[in-house]
Amino acid sequence: MYGAHWLCRVSLVGAALWAFPACGGDDDDDVSIVDSGAGTGVDGGADCANHDQGEIGALAGTLAQVKAQDFPTTPPPEGHPTDAQFWDLIGAASDADIVEVQLWDGFGVFNRLGDGDARRVVPGTYALTEEDAVIESCGICLLLIAGVNPDEDTIDRFYLATSGNVTVDSIGGVGETLAGSASDVVLREVDGETLAPVQGGCAANIASFEFSAAVEAAPEE
Repeated sequence: MYGAHWLCRVSLVGAALWAFPACGGDDDDDVSIVDSGAGTGVDGGADCANHDQGEIGALAGTLAQVKAQDFPTTPPPEGHPTDAQFWDLIGAASDADIVEVQLWDGFGVFNRLGDGDARRVVPGTYALTEEDAVIESCGICLLLIAGVNPDEDTIDRFYLATSGNVTVDSIGGVGETLAGSASDVVLREVDGETLAPVQGGCAANIASFEFSAAVEAAPEE
């Protein structure tokens, strides 16, 4: 639907994950997704590890970046903000679980705020919409990267939020602070490469977490 824009979203997950110090990886790592077993799947047909998260508190070791949205092969959607940006924040929920929050001007819940500049990410509390539950259209893309094992270069599963509430307390450019919180988050398993939903896959829940990081410029590609 959004061409290269969607591919950018997918590539952010791997790039952010292995730039994260807790993961111990580098650009040359070959990361595998493993089946962790045990538990119950969404449809009762998959064995799932318990990746539920309770009240996490503040994410640890957070990193945040901001970058201009790029539409190299397709025009922006109608009514999209001029000079639209996205923010990407990543932090540790535990020793083995990582949370990523992406915020996109003009998409998902922010697409419902009006037209043009009214669709920018601004402080407020937002309930995730059906558009936010799909990687192609999410304005708040909330991911859980579960069961990270840096010694083996493996990850158990990837999840994308389908519902929940996210509060943005502050947001800005380089040197400013991206801060907020989330609660009552329900996530479904997605493919680790495409972030498409896994048929009959697993589910996870996050009771709540908080995030805060100084915004850095995304590295040039």
